[in-house]
Amino acid sequence: MAPALLTLGDNIFHQLWFGARSHAGDRIGGAGMAETAPQADMLFMAIFWISVVSFVFLMALTAIFTVKYRRQPGVPIQRSPAHNTPLELAWTALPLIVLVWIFFEGFWGYIGGQTGGSLPEEINLQAQKWRWTMTYSNGAASSETTLIGTEKQPIFVAPADTSVLLKMHSTDVIHSFWIPDFRWKQDVFPNRYTAFAFKTPPLDHLDPSLLTTAKHKDGTSYQCIEHYIFCAEFCGDMHSEMAAVLRIVPPKDYVKIVTDWATPTGTPAERGEKWAIIKGCVSCHSADGSRKTGPSWRDMYNHEADLEGGGKVLVDESYIRESIYIPSAKVVLGYPNSMVSFQGQVNEAQLSDLIAYMKSISQYTPPSMLDEVNKAPADQPAGGGAEKK
Repeated sequence: MAPALLTLGDNIFHQLWFGARSHAGDRIGGAGMAETAPQADMLFMAIFWISVVSFVFLMALTAIFTVKYRRQPGVPIQRSPAHNTPLELAWTALPLIVLVWIFFEGFWGYIGGQTGGSLPEEINLQAQKWRWTMTYSNGAASSETTLIGTEKQPIFVAPADTSVLLKMHSTDVIHSFWIPDFRWKQDVFPNRYTAFAFKTPPLDHLDPSLLTTAKHKDGTSYQCIEHYIFCAEFCGDMHSEMAAVLRIVPPKDYVKIVTDWATPTGTPAERGEKWAIIKGCVSCHSADGSRKTGPSWRDMYNHEADLEGGGKVLVDESYIRESIYIPSAKVVLGYPNSMVSFQGQVNEAQLSDLIAYMKSISQYTPPSMLDEVNKAPADQPAGGGAEKK
């Protein structure tokens, strides 16, 4: 056990120490991957070593003074000096200089993360229990997911070698947007905006072993680097599962991706599945029958559900519409009344696609309806693009 802990400690030390001395993008020993990250690494290690040196110095003085000035039999107690102006000025001024330096380094780093560069790529970020959503300038929102642990989490994109500004807000409680690779954590509040600005590194400056290959909808591939996103503020039951992935992609691929995301395509059921991801429905409702914060959509449509307070309701189009826009009207038995209203966030066409998706995964849906929701469209989908916020 002890050797394992020593090895772990040694690895952490090398990650921090060598990472702090490397430039953003080099990733020597785990350096940060945004323009503000090296400064954060440097300040962290400076505070660490100041603390280590101060601790060792003070403990050494304590040990020396304990031995040198210990009371001995037969030796009269010496009178202690009551005042030493040079010494008192030294132990006040020197730490103050160090603390002032730490303050300004931290302040400059904070300001660097609040203001984007010239003409940054602006992305709106929304936090809700328990999911992140990014909306791009063309109204697109991500319809791709990846497995983090056992949960499907959204994939976001940002262009490489570009200044990016995230405008962030929450629809419910306080969350905290955290990208460990960027060395940054920013609280996200309801009823107000906060900002996080960063400069992404050029992909051709990175170690090729850090890059991964992803594919567009048309099957063509591109190189990217992925960073995990977490919530660093306890926000409820599923706080630990509020995660996502940020992909840094070549600028031309970034344009192609957000253009593809702008309008989900396919059958009504396929579009509905994508809207469920985009709107964050999948964070609370499963499609495989497993239990989450809200009832599973599997086999829900055209089936009766028991309600809190007694009574039953047939889960049809009217009930689904009411539950999305007025979630507290009829709450399914055994589930908390914690869903927020999606009035103004889900339009009629998107609602129609969501209902089609729910029909497609219910064994109680009549065959004629299944044929309709799985019918390939002759033209562009009726769902339209993601709404701008």
